[in-house]
Amino acid sequence: MKCWVVASGGLLGFDLGLLLSAKGIEWVGTSHSELDITSESAIEAFVEKERPTHIFNMAAYTDVNRAETEGKEEAYATNRDGPIHIAHVAKKTSARFIHVSTDYVFDGKKETDYTEDDPTGAVNEYGRSKLEGERGMFAAYPAALSVRTASLYGLHKDGHVAAMVKALQTQEEAFHITDQISTPTYTPDLAEALLILSGEKGIVHFVNGGWCSRFELLQEVLSLCHTWRVPVRAKRLVPKTQREVSRGATRPVRTVLSTRKYQSIAGKVPRHWKEALAEYFSHKADVWKT
Repeated sequence: MKCWVVASGGLLGFDLGLLLSAKGIEWVGTSHSELDITSESAIEAFVEKERPTHIFNMAAYTDVNRAETEGKEEAYATNRDGPIHIAHVAKKTSARFIHVSTDYVFDGKKETDYTEDDPTGAVNEYGRSKLEGERGMFAAYPAALSVRTASLYGLHKDGHVAAMVKALQTQEEAFHITDQISTPTYTPDLAEALLILSGEKGIVHFVNGGWCSRFELLQEVLSLCHTWRVPVRAKRLVPKTQREVSRGATRPVRTVLSTRKYQSIAGKVPRHWKEALAEYFSHKADVWKT
């Protein structure tokens, strides 16, 4: 087994690289500056040289607001065209292709958890670019795998949880959204799931257990700041709706993903998001105290 981790320096790619190294699995990683996935000839040359048996695509354009305007072309190039190009090359070499997708492929109107078979219907350009990438990838290589996930945060780079901590430390009032509900997902847990799923094909959902609104996540982050004695300035948390906040792109309201299919494959249940978040704080609290 030899793995190619696309975007190995990113939030998720870094954790997958650590996991592969810990397990003694041979792997090679590339960044955008080292290999442009919008160039199929560049992908083909790299694969011919390295001969990976498994390709993990973590590359994504994730600026949801900017994807509506000046970033739209880049979003589609990375999120749609890139996976299609990789799929073409992976099929030629019979490499396993594991692609990371998003809960934003759904419209967020379903009141229960989304399964892999539910109809899609993205409500913003980011979601549509990721959905078109999925569809094009499977058209090019039906044996590929798309792992849909949500609300990632991890140790390698600051994400939305770290942004919440910063807001709590710098503002007397911190706000977040009550009508955007999903599952915060810890990248080390997702990296482990990707390795477990690396022999599968089709679509599989993976997120941590449970779900919450963005505002409920902020409340839990504040609670953990107190537990770990991370200094905060915020004296009040303010709940707001999406309509009250101008963010450029509409977000789906409820995109909780069912992990029953993953559980049947892995033989275990993903740990609850609060447990994963507590572990994250155990690594980051000392940094935030300084």
